[in-house]
Amino acid sequence: MKFLQMWHKTEKTTTFESELFGDYVLLNVSNRIFNCSRKQKEEFDESEYKKNTRTTKESCVVTKKYFDSKVEMYGDDPEWILNISDKECVEEAMHPDYLAAYANGEHENYRYDNGKYKKPCTLTTPLQQILQDGRTELLVIDRSSHDHFFYDLNGKRLFRSFQFDYIQTQISNKRYSLKKVLEYLKTIPQVSEAKIIEVLCYNQDINNEKALEFKYTPKDYEEFVKLTKKSTDIIYQVKELLNLNQFRKEEDD
Repeated sequence: MKFLQMWHKTEKTTTFESELFGDYVLLNVSNRIFNCSRKQKEEFDESEYKKNTRTTKESCVVTKKYFDSKVEMYGDDPEWILNISDKECVEEAMHPDYLAAYANGEHENYRYDNGKYKKPCTLTTPLQQILQDGRTELLVIDRSSHDHFFYDLNGKRLFRSFQFDYIQTQISNKRYSLKKVLEYLKTIPQVSEAKIIEVLCYNQDINNEKALEFKYTPKDYEEFVKLTKKSTDIIYQVKELLNLNQFRKEEDD
């Protein structure tokens, strides 16, 4: 058990216990917060001190490598426990369904259904139970709102497929021979769910009424890493990789 005292407008005493689970460490953190100045505190007796003290508890998981590096750096001073970022720890295990939706490239639509809240992205199961059960694959960091990807606690980007809608593909009957593209995509093992759809009325113009959508699954992690170096141009790389320009209409510049 270690402790750290900090004085601002309140007195905050943070203590934590660590529990090792293979390559992971569970941190159980307790914060005792006393709302008064140092001078006031010295004037209070023990009963008044307890009355004005509240305690909060929380848990998180970090890697053993990360934990050992902090202990080596700070020794008995646990100040680092107050500065763990959300890139370095997991506070709630991810829901398996949400993780599966990510792998399928559908995580961005998972939480809501027709604008209504659908289901939670995390589990209420205590982290200790998750670790005891060996379900470490659920210790995932969700950074999809930042860059569309999930990461493990070692900072490794998790593999997934890519769902490309017609706005992303920019493959419409105005510029491409859609039937030829569709038949070609059906022969590519990494492509699935390819289909021709009607462009929404407010996005239509002359000779731009239909478009193509599809899902692409990288053949391996190496290709995945290459495609995701710049997450903003994945579709352009995929179109080049699949040589889809061969189906552009000749009259189109």
